Amino acid sequence: MDYASFNQKLNSLKTFPNLDINTIEKFGEILPGLTGLELYRINPTYFANQHNLNQTNVLDICIHGVKIGLFDFDWNMFCPVCGGISSSHHSIDQITGEKYLCSQCDKYIETDLSNYVEVSFNLSPSVKKLEYDPFKNFKSYREYYIANNFEYPKEILDYIANSMLVFKALSADESCTISFESKPNELYRLTSIDNHALVNLQMNDKVSEQSQILNVDILPTRFSPNSLRLSAGKITLAIHNRLNRKTGFTIFLKKHEIADKLFQRNPPKIRPFLTGKMLLNNQTFRDLFRMQSLPTDLKVKVSNVTILFTDLKSSTELYERKGDIPAYNIVQKHFELLKAATRDFSGAIIKTIGDAIMASFSTPTDGVNAAIDMLEKMKLLNQIKDEQEIAIKVGLHSGTALAVCANETLDYFGQTVNLAARVQGLAEGGEICMTTPVYSTQDVQKSLNLNQYSVEKVSSKLKGISIPTTVYKCKFK
Repeated sequence: MDYASFNQKLNSLKTFPNLDINTIEKFGEILPGLTGLELYRINPTYFANQHNLNQTNVLDICIHGVKIGLFDFDWNMFCPVCGGISSSHHSIDQITGEKYLCSQCDKYIETDLSNYVEVSFNLSPSVKKLEYDPFKNFKSYREYYIANNFEYPKEILDYIANSMLVFKALSADESCTISFESKPNELYRLTSIDNHALVNLQMNDKVSEQSQILNVDILPTRFSPNSLRLSAGKITLAIHNRLNRKTGFTIFLKKHEIADKLFQRNPPKIRPFLTGKMLLNNQTFRDLFRMQSLPTDLKVKVSNVTILFTDLKSSTELYERKGDIPAYNIVQKHFELLKAATRDFSGAIIKTIGDAIMASFSTPTDGVNAAIDMLEKMKLLNQIKDEQEIAIKVGLHSGTALAVCANETLDYFGQTVNLAARVQGLAEGGEICMTTPVYSTQDVQKSLNLNQYSVEKVSSKLKGISIPTTVYKCKFK
């Protein structure tokens, strides 16, 4: 480790007033003691739990750490079944396509920032280069190319070990031969996780008395040929790496019935992790990385995102009554309080629109708790001003949206956003309106009861929505 660079970056982190100094010092104690993959794809949630640290403080430090060059982002696209990392990117703009392939499972997974896109943190090579050879053996290969948030039960690990015929790594332009005996109707799978490639070798019901020799080329993202139907018997594969880099591959005997039963009975456990959606809905990330160089055609699906809109009641009258400068100062203070409430409940301000804001949250509960806190902060602001000046109207909806590039920042687009805006338009001052996907969340109803909010269920015809929408109008009792 370059300790001079490491300590300089820790000192840089200490200059940010919103970061916890004690947690930064803990980073300084913990990171030098880690080795190999422990410094690669750091899961901030697991890291915080492992070292008894506050999760929010850890995540804020990691995000600031990327900004100053202590860490790099890794956006990992992984398979929900096996945990295989299909691809890894340093920024969101490198994520392309509506789906990606798991070469181990021969399965396409929909690209969705809410589910199987993990954001982790790597210690920057300028501080310490990764000292790890993923091609050393199968254990190293799995540890590197399988998400470390997956915890496999022993019986599945035993199944994998018993089903694998071979693991092999080939340097650029290197060849090898692999021979094995096959039985009728067996299925073998030649897989390269690092090259996102697979070829199925399906045996028919016949047995060949002669050895079958087959040539297989490793090409970028594929094998050639990409599928084979063969007679059972002795099989010899002559495999040639045509890539300009080292690559690894495995050959497995696939026993679908056994594997399906094992995974259904005792599936791998997945540790909590930072999803792409959570990062997009993080205010620290939004503040530090607003001006990323993003392609204008960027579109990434985000499901189960909660969108919140506010609007300031009678803002025109406020300017007329108070005058431009005092009213402007009040409005700006109102924005500061809304941002604080949003940050406190793990959300992010997407944009301001006149006297209104649009914010996003990873869960309906966070969104509603932030809305309740916003209204409470407005009450306190009015008490300080000693008159009823500020009242906001809040609306929320949860659903699927597209993360898009707009004005050099990440925005949300789609019917979920439109509906949240329309619902906000139904609210009166000091009122929160929400749709069924938000209200039906059990913790949302608990929060409303705990904070003494009355709820009125209404059916409204919203502009641009063909059928009436059920809306819950919530107000402090």
